[in-house]
Parts: sequence; C-alpha cells; structure tokens
Amino acid sequence: MSFLLLAVGTVVAAVSNMFWSSGIEKGELMLSFETGVVIVLIPLQLKFGPENGRIIMVAVFMALFGVFYLTVKTAESSGVDVDQVMLDIQSLGIPVIAGVFIVFLGIASFISCLISIRIMERKEF
Repeated sequence: MSFLLLAVGTVVAAVSNMFWSSGIEKGELMLSFETGVVIVLIPLQLKFGPENGRIIMVAVFMALFGVFYLTVKTAESSGVDVDQVMLDIQSLGIPVIAGVFIVFLGIASFISCLISIRIMERKEF
C-alpha cells in the first residue's frame, strides 16, 4: 500500500514538474531514499531484531556508500566525465527518472517482501 502511495505521489510530482519545469525537488529524492531504507530495513529487523538490525543496517549503507564511491573514483580514473554523465541522466527528463525510481523501488519492494515472508516462515514463536 505504501509503495502504491509513493508511486502515485511520484507520478503526480513528475507531471506537475513537466508543466512548471522546476526539476526534481529534494523532498522527492528524500522520499525515494527513505522508501529504499524502509525496504531494506524490514527484512533486517525481522532477521536480526531491533538492536542488531540497526547495526547491520549501518554496515549495509556504509558498504553501499563505499561501492558508489569506488565506482565514481574508478570511472574518473578511467577518463569518464562523471559530471557529464550526471547531466546526461538529468537530460532524460523528470518522467523517465521518476519511472526508473518507481520500477527500481517496485522490484526492491517485491524482493524485500519475498525475503520477509521466508524469514517469518522459518521463525519459531
């Protein structure tokens, strides 16, 4: 249900940005990021509990940050202009970027749901 609300909100924001061309606002990006955090957090909380789940969550995001950082540094050392790549991505337009966010978050939500269901099936109460 929350993913459906996120998808509708993103589509509405994308359509309104097409008419007023204000670009993707920080709030829309943060909403997508927060949804991604919740998608990752739910299976970790179910598997490891509240305390250990938070520690592992921090480790997961540190690892993701490290992977993105190394990817950018490797691309820069290979001669790829990262700023130009970002401009090319922005030139795709708000509807395309919003669509990619929706598809990515939908796939991540589905995988998170499957993992959570398997964790709950194996738990003993």
